[in-house]
Amino acid sequence: LKFVVERLGADGFRAAWEQYFEAAKARPQPAPAPVEILGEADRVAVLSHVPAGGWRPGVRPQRTPGLATLVVDIPLGDCCGADFELLSDIADRHGDGVLHLDRDQNVRLRNIPVDRVAAVRETLSGRGLHLLGESHVAAVRACTGSAVCDLGITRAPDAGATLLESPALGRNSSLRVHVSGCPNSCAQHQIGDIGLSGGKVRIGGKTRDGYQLYLGAALGERRVGEVVGRVAVEHVRAAVDAVVNTWEALRHGSESLAACVERVGAEPFAA
Repeated sequence: LKFVVERLGADGFRAAWEQYFEAAKARPQPAPAPVEILGEADRVAVLSHVPAGGWRPGVRPQRTPGLATLVVDIPLGDCCGADFELLSDIADRHGDGVLHLDRDQNVRLRNIPVDRVAAVRETLSGRGLHLLGESHVAAVRACTGSAVCDLGITRAPDAGATLLESPALGRNSSLRVHVSGCPNSCAQHQIGDIGLSGGKVRIGGKTRDGYQLYLGAALGERRVGEVVGRVAVEHVRAAVDAVVNTWEALRHGSESLAACVERVGAEPFAA
C-alpha cells in the first residue's frame, strides 16, 4: 500500500479512496446488527461483582454480571504446547472452553466467573504465566524478523527478548514496546510508546545492523512516533533503558512518555 501512496501522492490517494468509497456506499449493504447499549443500572450491576484484585487490564468485566474476560500475558507471543494445554484446561474448567488469540499476541479467556479469577491467577503463576499488567515486564511486541521473513533485516525477537529483562521497563510495566525487523512495520513500531525499526544504520562511521528508535506516539491525539535516534543491535537494551531513565527524570507526576516527549521535545532523549 505504501508504494501506491508514493505513486499517487497523498492527495491522489485520498481522491481515489473517496471515489471507491462512494461507489461502495452505493451498493446494497446488509443492515448492521443492532447493538444493545447497557443502561446505567446495568453498568452498575456489572461492576458491582468485583473479582479478587479488582478490575485491571488483564481482568475485564463482561456485559453479563459476574463474568470476566481474562487476558493472559504471553511474552513475545511465544507459547509452547504445554502452556496451551494449561490454558485450554483453564478454559474448560472455568470458562466456556474457548481461547482467543489477540492482536497483541496474548491469549484471552472469556466467561470466567469473577469468584474464580484468583484460582486462575494462582494456576497461571505456577507455570510462570501472568495476567496482563501483573508480570512487571513491559508489553513487548516483535515481528518474526530476519530468521523467518525474507524482508526482515534484523532478528526482532532477539531484541525483544533482551528488553524483557530490562529493569527500567520492569519498573514501568505499562509501557508498550514494538520491535519491527525492517521498515515495513509488521509490529507497528510507529504506535508503540517506544518503537524500534530494524535496518542498516551508520554509527561511528560504520554501517551495521541496528534500529531506528521512535518516540512520541499518542493515537488518541492522532500522533505517531518519530525517529529520535539510531542504535546498533547490541545496544538496544541500553538505549531503551536510557530513554526510560530520561523519562523518569523529566516527567511531571504521572505524565506519560508521549506527553513528556511532546512537552520537552525529542532532543533530551536523542542526547
